[in-house]
Formats: sequence, structure tokens, C-alpha cells
Amino acid sequence: FEQEWKICERNEEEEEEGSTSSVSSRGYCRHNPLTGGTYCSFRKLLVKPSLINVARGGEDIHSVMGRAESLEFPTYTHGAFQLGCKEDQESVSHKSSTVYYPHHLKLVMNALQFQSSILSNGGCEEEGSSSISSSSSSSSSSSS
Repeated sequence: FEQEWKICERNEEEEEEGSTSSVSSRGYCRHNPLTGGTYCSFRKLLVKPSLINVARGGEDIHSVMGRAESLEFPTYTHGAFQLGCKEDQESVSHKSSTVYYPHHLKLVMNALQFQSSILSNGGCEEEGSSSISSSSSSSSSSSS
């Protein structure tokens, strides 16, 4: 991966305290122009499953025959993914790019919400580290 940029910066409280706290949200992306692949990694990414819509799955084949393929992909409402930090200005410049964020990764990044108070909210359904990648030939996502 030749290019790398931060997704979020330390929030104001951390900057004032000079903290290097391990509980803070972090994120970065890397892009390989040769393969067209982009890899993004997040720490303390909050996931709100209630803001993610996806086909139920397991339906009888006859009931889904002819269904548009686009209906099989997840849709994300803004705030489905949340980071407790402020958005990095370099990230903003990449946000509208289909080069850096191809396919579903752009939808995920557009659903990302930044806020300093998110970690103290306590209302999240899932929390942890996550990596999301996308390339012109294949896509995958994982969460741990």
C-alpha cells in the first residue's frame, strides 16, 4: 500500500490533556494504486446494527428470483458506524473519491459519524476494532 491517511484526529479533551489514552477511537486507510485496493482499520469503532439494513437471507429461491442485485447489498444510515474522535481534514479530501473508496467502502465511510462524546455515551451495541477493505476485484470486511 503506497498511500496512507488518517480518518480521525484526537478529540479536544485529549489534545488539552496531552493524552495518549488507549481508549480513544482511531482510524486510518491505505490505498494501493496498482491493485485499486483500499484497506481501512479502526480502533474503538462503534457499530449500530439498527442503522444497517440488509436482505434477510434464507428465502426460498423462487421468492428472490429476478430481485435486483442491489437489494442484496447492505444499506447504511449515517451513524451506523461511529468513532469517538474528530474527522481528520485529510480524510475529508478523500471522502468523495471513488478511487480511494471504491464499491461498498464508500457507503461505509459515508455512514461514519464522528463525535468526541461517543465513547462516554454507552449506548452502542458493539464496540471494538474493525478492518474493512475493498478492491476492484474482491471485497471483504471483518470485525474483532
